[in-house]
Amino acid sequence: MQTTHRLAASAALAALALSSAAGCVVVHDDGPIVQDDPSYVVIDRGEILDTDLGYGAGVFVEYAEGGEWTIWTSCDSALSGTACYWDVYVSSQSAIDQVEPLDLELDDQVEQTSTYDLSFYANTALGSDAVRFRTGPGDLVSLDVLLDGYRSPDYLVWWENGQIVHGAPTSPAVFQPNAP
Repeated sequence: MQTTHRLAASAALAALALSSAAGCVVVHDDGPIVQDDPSYVVIDRGEILDTDLGYGAGVFVEYAEGGEWTIWTSCDSALSGTACYWDVYVSSQSAIDQVEPLDLELDDQVEQTSTYDLSFYANTALGSDAVRFRTGPGDLVSLDVLLDGYRSPDYLVWWENGQIVHGAPTSPAVFQPNAP
């Protein structure tokens, strides 16, 4: 499993994940490499996320009734002039099936590595790349997100308790739907 570098400005970057000032520039400290314990978060069922593509960097997580998950990416390339290279590792407590890549280009990839795991690699610039899949209704799903090769839970975005959340405290983040 990958190791992590803690982000020097995690609070500031998390707040900027959807804003037009967000950058794909990631600052990493030179401290010891630490393996994070997972953080557990709630995700609201049926909420849809939106962003101005090309102006905010993030990995957006949506959950729909019956165990349908959509994970999609955005980058601030209109501002930074560079692409974001996302690696998203997904694990579920139940089988992952009906995997459907959405809006992928030749350099993007979705790979189901086992019955319970998949990997999503996206080179995102001005558009969005996505994957949709199903798990058991209400089952836990763990996401480990890397941006340009560094663990980056700060860029996870989802709905929790009626509010949009920007950034998980650690990676992986374990999502618990608030309803099946």
